[in-house]
Amino acid sequence: MMRRCCLEVAAIALASFSALAQSGAGKTISAAEVHRRESALADDSMEGRLTGSPGGARAARYIANQMQAIGLLPKGDSGYHFPLPLDSVVANLETEMIGRPDSLAGGAGRAWLTGYDRSTMGAMLKRARIPIVADPRPAQHFFERSDNIAFAERGVPAPTLSSFNLHPDYHRPSEDLSRIDART
Repeated sequence: MMRRCCLEVAAIALASFSALAQSGAGKTISAAEVHRRESALADDSMEGRLTGSPGGARAARYIANQMQAIGLLPKGDSGYHFPLPLDSVVANLETEMIGRPDSLAGGAGRAWLTGYDRSTMGAMLKRARIPIVADPRPAQHFFERSDNIAFAERGVPAPTLSSFNLHPDYHRPSEDLSRIDART
């Protein structure tokens, strides 16, 4: 299950980079430019991009400016756009930081869930025999720092499934697909 999930996430990431590379009147983006943008977001000045922090706001502005520079503009009011009425969304399950076994989750083939105690989704996944535990590092505030916090703030259950083990490449230029272990 985790292997399939890893491969699906990798495919989505590659498709996203391909779309970005082809946007902006046929311009392409070089590996060096991707590295430069990754490095900018991984820089200490972004302060981990914690939601609500000055570093998080800087990262959001940087991303918005980069997207605007290649011709991608926000949709909806205040730059927020979701293609469905929010009241029709019953849950949002993110999958990220996968492909590196975490001993605190039980090692390879196991994962953890941020926001475990904020909904019944953790219990539902366990009943479905998905080997997960609650976030073993709540002090890191991964739930609050996640992309899906916007859903949670609007009352939608929005945990993140992860096998992340706080490896030294986290949010660094060296964090790339070649380091993913698809067996986890």
